[in-house]
Amino acid sequence: MPTLLPLILIATLAIAGQPASPPAHTAPSDIASPLASDDPPCPQKRTGTTEGKFRDYAIRVYRSPEFESCLQITQHGNVVYTLESHDFRIGANMSGDGTIPLGTDITGTGQPDAVIVAWSGGAHCCTSLYILELGAQFREVQKIELENSDLPNFTRPKPGSPYQLTTADWAFQYWRTSFAESPAPKVVLKFRDGQFRIAFDAMQTPAPSDQKFAAMLREVKSDSAWHASAAANCGLDCGVPVVLWRDMLTLLYSGHSDLAWKLFDQSWPPARKGKSDFAAAFCKQLATSHYWSDLQTDIGPCPRRSDANYTPTTLLRRSSSVTLRQTPFMQPTRSRMPSTRKPAFACIRMLAAFSGNIPACSVQIPAASDPRINSANNFGPTPRPRALAATYTLTSATPRYTCRFDTGLSAAQPAIAPPDFATNRDDGKCAVSQSTHSDAAVSNVAFPVAIPSR
Repeated sequence: MPTLLPLILIATLAIAGQPASPPAHTAPSDIASPLASDDPPCPQKRTGTTEGKFRDYAIRVYRSPEFESCLQITQHGNVVYTLESHDFRIGANMSGDGTIPLGTDITGTGQPDAVIVAWSGGAHCCTSLYILELGAQFREVQKIELENSDLPNFTRPKPGSPYQLTTADWAFQYWRTSFAESPAPKVVLKFRDGQFRIAFDAMQTPAPSDQKFAAMLREVKSDSAWHASAAANCGLDCGVPVVLWRDMLTLLYSGHSDLAWKLFDQSWPPARKGKSDFAAAFCKQLATSHYWSDLQTDIGPCPRRSDANYTPTTLLRRSSSVTLRQTPFMQPTRSRMPSTRKPAFACIRMLAAFSGNIPACSVQIPAASDPRINSANNFGPTPRPRALAATYTLTSATPRYTCRFDTGLSAAQPAIAPPDFATNRDDGKCAVSQSTHSDAAVSNVAFPVAIPSR
């Protein structure tokens, strides 16, 4: 037995001294692997695992022996872009065959693109989507935080139409509940104004029927999670069922804000306090969404007023704008469609906040200056005469009865001219009119005629 111990020890040391094989890595079917490189492709030496090429570009992912992966993009052999994360997937997509080939025009701008998915290594978070342009000049188009979504979902509604991205909004993860019960409404993004942004028209769905809405209302009101009260800073089990804000988010993100707040108002127990506090906390959390800057225009005010005199601004719209994007995309077609067949009735309605029933009031600080300002504003303007050089005098000595048949005289025709160039209409009949009257100012228009004596 003692002689066997040295043999076992030698065998163990020999096995331990053998180099361990690198961990297995599953690569997409259209990407060659593995690669080996003696040069440091990223900040540290790693072994290449996957590679993708398009024209003059090469995209490589390196992993072992480091725990973190590294992605490197070269153009003509020169490094133009690097990233570090736990893992990378080139062209990964949920729909179709599971990959988006390098060079696919994802943005619809006519430029080749690349889709890179980075995973941070968390239990269920976080996934980041990188959209890169592989044109003559490399460019990072956009980084989209998918958070807890595993993969992006790029689809085309119709063959040949631009791509749209369907994902989830995780703004309410862990909000007053566990992650498993956290609602994540669906969002649809389309490329416009240089980025993938919310496409609310693609998110809208038909309004639920009265029967379906009544069933939603019964489900919320009968939930056993309702409690009489909860702390203002409650973080979990706050006495309000998750199904309430889950259904509210579903209605808000599908274009039915009025029904969402109607569900909130009608399902809240009358004896349950904190209704306004919950609405304020809900809207505060909603504003943390990555897409809130685009969503707030279509969702409307949050929280929504529930008084009878409130009219949503969306109901006061006289028309809706439609933009058709076709090829070439630089020349979109815009049109407007009236929201009603008789817009005159819509013009009669107005917001209660601007109603004529609101009493007029004046606020002036300090109050003593109010009468002085009012008197100054109500004082009539005083005419200010112009300079003498900018005016001229117009006089006329032409009698009212000139050109009567009983006198045989006719008046001179006015014309703006110096006295030396006065108009002489008739030298033969009105000679007397060519001389200046005594004690009369010379007219700048014409020489006055003499008044005949009786």
